[in-house]
Amino acid sequence: MKVNLNLNRPNINNNIKFEGYKPTKSEYGDKEYEFNYVYDDSKYDCYLELYSVDKDDNNNYIITNILDKLDSVEDKSENKERGIKLQSGKATKIDLAADFDIAPDEPFAYHYKLYPKGNHSAPPIYMLDPGNIINEAQNTHNAYDVYNIVTDRAPSVSKGGAMKLIIPDCHNVIWKYDDNNKVVMKSPEEIVDVMSSSKNFGNKIGGSLAGIEKSLDNGELDQFTRIITLPLFTDDSLTAHAYWNKNCFQMANSLGNINNYSAIQRKMFAKGMNLVSDGAYVNEGLEGVHFQHILKWGEKSPYFNWFRISGLKDSPLSLGVFGKNTEHVTHRLVNSPYKFIENDNGTISIKSSHGEYDPKKPTYIQIYDNRLTNAENLSNKELIKAYEKFDKNYLDINNHNDTVAPYSFRINPETYKKNVEKLNEYNKTLPEYQRIRLHSGEGTKNVTQFEYFGLDGKHESGFYTWDANPDIAKLNYIFSHTDTQDLLNIGNPRERAAKTALLKRKNIEVQDYAVSSAQFWTKKTNQILNLNVAQHLRNIKNMDAEGIYNLIKTQSNGKVFPKDLDVNKKIVENVLQNRYELYGFDSVESYNEHIIQGLMDVPLDSIEVGDDIISTLSSPYISKRATQEDQIGVSRYEMYQQNNPHMRMEYQKAYELTDKMYTKEMYSFAKEVLTGVESKLPNDCKLHDEYGNATPYGKYVIPLLTSEIARFAIIKAVDPKASFSFDPNTGEISYDYNSLKRTSLLGMGIIADSPENEAVSLVNHLRSGIRKINAADKEKLASALLRSIKGTNFDSFKLAEMIVDRTQAGLDWRIDATKDIGDIESLRNKKTDFEYTWNKVIDFWSKFTDGVKEYHPDAYIAAEVTDLGEIYSDGYGDKSGARFAGKTEAMRKLLNEAGFTTTANYDYFSSDITKIFGKLFDFDGNSSPEKGVNQGTTILEKLVGSDNFLNSGSLESLIYSYTFAGNHDKCRALDGFSMDMDLVYTDLTEKGNQYRERAYRILNGVKYGENVHYDSVDNYNYDKVSNLAIAKCESIASGMGKAKESIGLSDSRKNYVYEKMVEALKNLSNGYHKGKVFEADGFGARDYNIALDIVFDEMDYIEPDSSKRLNSEEKKKLKDKTLERIIDPAMSKLLGQTKFLTALVGNPTLFAGDEYGATGYETTTKNIYLQNRNVIHEDWADPNSPNFKEFVKNHKDNMMKVLSLRARPELQPLNDGTPFALKEQNAHYKFDVYKDDTNKTKENFERTEEGDTQISALLRQSPNGAMTISLFNTAGLNHTFDKYYDPAELTLKYIDLNEDRGGKVGLKGGLRPGMKFRNADKNDQTIYYVNDKNQITGPNHTPIKFKDSTLILYHEPSFTGRRVMYNPQYNIVSNPYSQVNKEKQDVGSKLALLSK
Repeated sequence: MKVNLNLNRPNINNNIKFEGYKPTKSEYGDKEYEFNYVYDDSKYDCYLELYSVDKDDNNNYIITNILDKLDSVEDKSENKERGIKLQSGKATKIDLAADFDIAPDEPFAYHYKLYPKGNHSAPPIYMLDPGNIINEAQNTHNAYDVYNIVTDRAPSVSKGGAMKLIIPDCHNVIWKYDDNNKVVMKSPEEIVDVMSSSKNFGNKIGGSLAGIEKSLDNGELDQFTRIITLPLFTDDSLTAHAYWNKNCFQMANSLGNINNYSAIQRKMFAKGMNLVSDGAYVNEGLEGVHFQHILKWGEKSPYFNWFRISGLKDSPLSLGVFGKNTEHVTHRLVNSPYKFIENDNGTISIKSSHGEYDPKKPTYIQIYDNRLTNAENLSNKELIKAYEKFDKNYLDINNHNDTVAPYSFRINPETYKKNVEKLNEYNKTLPEYQRIRLHSGEGTKNVTQFEYFGLDGKHESGFYTWDANPDIAKLNYIFSHTDTQDLLNIGNPRERAAKTALLKRKNIEVQDYAVSSAQFWTKKTNQILNLNVAQHLRNIKNMDAEGIYNLIKTQSNGKVFPKDLDVNKKIVENVLQNRYELYGFDSVESYNEHIIQGLMDVPLDSIEVGDDIISTLSSPYISKRATQEDQIGVSRYEMYQQNNPHMRMEYQKAYELTDKMYTKEMYSFAKEVLTGVESKLPNDCKLHDEYGNATPYGKYVIPLLTSEIARFAIIKAVDPKASFSFDPNTGEISYDYNSLKRTSLLGMGIIADSPENEAVSLVNHLRSGIRKINAADKEKLASALLRSIKGTNFDSFKLAEMIVDRTQAGLDWRIDATKDIGDIESLRNKKTDFEYTWNKVIDFWSKFTDGVKEYHPDAYIAAEVTDLGEIYSDGYGDKSGARFAGKTEAMRKLLNEAGFTTTANYDYFSSDITKIFGKLFDFDGNSSPEKGVNQGTTILEKLVGSDNFLNSGSLESLIYSYTFAGNHDKCRALDGFSMDMDLVYTDLTEKGNQYRERAYRILNGVKYGENVHYDSVDNYNYDKVSNLAIAKCESIASGMGKAKESIGLSDSRKNYVYEKMVEALKNLSNGYHKGKVFEADGFGARDYNIALDIVFDEMDYIEPDSSKRLNSEEKKKLKDKTLERIIDPAMSKLLGQTKFLTALVGNPTLFAGDEYGATGYETTTKNIYLQNRNVIHEDWADPNSPNFKEFVKNHKDNMMKVLSLRARPELQPLNDGTPFALKEQNAHYKFDVYKDDTNKTKENFERTEEGDTQISALLRQSPNGAMTISLFNTAGLNHTFDKYYDPAELTLKYIDLNEDRGGKVGLKGGLRPGMKFRNADKNDQTIYYVNDKNQITGPNHTPIKFKDSTLILYHEPSFTGRRVMYNPQYNIVSNPYSQVNKEKQDVGSKLALLSK
């Protein structure tokens, strides 16, 4: 459905101009498009023309005919005006259905045309918006054959603004949840431990959603529109990042439970924020419930072909969990019937556990790192949940090869016993000193080999992994050409056909699992928000519209409803009188069917019970799993209504039993509970009527109540003693989730000889358990449900739906590794082609986004796509013809056809902004990280140059692009700016390399001012040195060398510090610490806070006289000042980058911690060291903390001040304005250079530099006529890692708005002379004016001066003091009528797509 663009059309004025449309909601809930256009109405008349479209065989759009208003169809005159005149200062509404016969979500095209004022006989000028464009002018030679497209899957998002990316594990970590789900502070001892922690591959810092909730309570996130987190919905409590998906229907319990999530959603809603969940759908961790089922049942498991598994035919699957260094790796058993005692001679005695074993619970084997936990303090029935010790030997664990995550696997204890007996026999053949100790790393490997799996080193064996990570198995979404090749090994054609059909069915099951989980969480979030709003609209039965509106307005305070809630009295009246478009009560009529539907809509694998129970519940034996594409995302109830067409014979018995459970036991239980609830509801709020139909009120609340009833029924059936409580105000139910997660099939008495028998036994057990739920539990449940809806009525829920809809509240999504659901490995190996793979990727994600938008139509969904150019080339993408005519076209079609809002903006405003302010730290290995300081027109080139961002996707994808300076997959921005990244990536083995001498000085402890001989430098062996450690040492040497001069040390102490520092850095850069060898890269990757502690440790170690060592006060002063001298210059550059992103197109995203001075290195996307995920020191910016650092607070305040620009109403065009590039602006720069850039005095003054330059400029315009103009100052840059960035003062005679570059930039229609602009910097009260030459100047034509990274001017229509004459709104209202009898008349040939 994508369109293409070719701007290389001679003599055709088809250039990007600054117009735009914006989807909004009318007062009746209809979808509207607000069109606007900037032109000088004293010089031009402006018209909007609409066109119908169709698609060709490549899904490219073609124009079919110009659309006439229905009331003008009979007018056959040749010269009639078919466009609709735009009138400045007046919002004109067009009813697409009534006036043009266009159905909702039907694609259409449009363009603008300008006539000279009053002269319609003159040739018009045709104008376009940025975004999706059809250009047929080359083929038709008609100037009008240029069009913008609004696709049938165009996003309806209209909420932009700054965003924040948070890793819950390291954010605000001093807070946690208590047993009542309240946010409380951790103990002083816990806080000391966690704040001095060091992140490594195996451990966690220990943060959770509690930290985010506390930040919301404190208002620390108020300037953000969206909060992005790492995955929440993976049930991965093993890792700190939660990317190792275990079950995407459940929360990662270590981060929080469903009650905590609900609280976060309610508080974010009140502040007008949305949560963006990171969708980690590509893979499953080794503890995943589906993967574990395979480890239990092998090829019998219905999940076997959910993964691409080649093993198990000849040997068990080899799970790559051990790194290269296993010295500290060991294992333990949990709930074992045997004790295994190591004797002094290396043999093992085996004894009975004598009553310590519980045969009703499973046995686990758990591997762990004995440095990171006190396992001996745990009982033999407890698993290690997370490492509680933070290793202070910082350099012992540097990457995944140095430790192990605390994996646990359910095992047959008899198999383990046999393994130990075999080890015993083997040890008897060896001398005592050679015997393998049971709990050693080697012994652990020997005894962890089981029927279907064994634990081994980190290599791929037996199953496909994701991106060569042996600890995560890739889910099998797509049947690829590799599968076809593999199936050729099956000689029998019938067997091959059967296997092919099986694999394709399993692909569909995997897709359905992913889509259904996204539907579940999006719907669950919608239910949380709707119920929350309805509960705040209780007891409104006797209120009129005005009273209700006043109640809503009173609560629009940022604590209940958003402060900027777009609701007026007319909208409230429309809702009350059923004149507002709502969907919440559109459902089946029958009360009984409504109950069954509500029960079936709860995915059984979303219920918080034990993993092996979930493994069974999630299987196609019990849960609905599609077998055909058109069944993906279709609910169980809908399939039930169709007699379960997806059901396979092998699953029939258990599946039909499950249906009976829903329609008999669960239905009877629900009916009884609901009867109890309904008996206490007022007569006008009953759930059903006398005819057996659900009431409109019932249709709203029954799904809310039955979802809790189904969950309760399963929990009580699994564990009849499960405790629960409910909130007396909201009725929200909570459980002891930790206890529930410890339940198991064995604990339920289920021991089976096949997956089918296991499933049947489980369902029978659940049915029996539901029947046995006692009366007291039923009554308590009914009380909770009644409390949740008490005082509400039909109007409460209608109004709630309207309010949630108008705020565009709900769950948004960032999709991790979007492309990798395809067989990218085969594509890279040239075993499959790009066109096939990309079509499959688009097909799947289109189903996913459809599922999300079913419950959140305005969802913001961002695709993360990396290396597209590489796989396009590897897969011969250029052979796909017009379908994917280039990398940009492939991305464009992903956006438009799959329904994504936008992408993570790696290609335009990530590295390319970094290289303006410093050297690239997410370096791709090409040429050099140093790209120079001549960057004046970099922004302009990105916008309209060869990259042509302004035509890279839909208009929405540009406006709401996900932009960022840093994220969790690359080096911390401050770390990258604090080191010379050219030194990090240079090849020191090359003779003559300019960085050799600098490296040599660090490696050999050469002091400042000492000369080195060229031959010594050139003949040094650089083969095994760590560039990263050298660069880190160099920056520390610079920082500490300056810091020692300013903390009041005597000359002798300064000399001592310098001597010891040089020697310590020499040792560390060579990989020696306290006399031991370590991997030097590990030191180079450390954040500076930890790296300095290591340096001080080394300085103490090399000083034998303890009386000479630095005392604690000296160390603190020196460390604090060194940190400042290292990080503060980097902060000046990051601040500049943030200013650019804030003034640019897109949603600028802050990586949490960047504002608090967080550092730490990481290789781009490889996640080897994880040092960019260390604890965030919020205390450094707290004046009341003993760790307060004033320079950090200043940086934080500056960063927040910049990002808060996006929250200012007068700067709204920065969030939703259509972007238009202006021409290069001529400017004069001037800046002073000082010897010491921290001491700008006369004595330190060196020189003044000045000259002429050119800078980039961008205009944004909102539908209401508001505008911003951003200027990007690149004068005064330096890329020296230890020097501050201080922007030059710029002087512009004017801002030139005139067109240039053949019309690709500038304003053809101009701005009306006299229009006023103001500076976003409130310290400047100057008013700037548009003159009669289409230029902006200061008062009385004075020049424009500013000394900052950016200048942002803004125009509010009210500033003109007269009617609004600029950007008139054009509202197009869509109503649900289909288009009929539209005759196609080709006005242009098939789209010729050439990507720019």
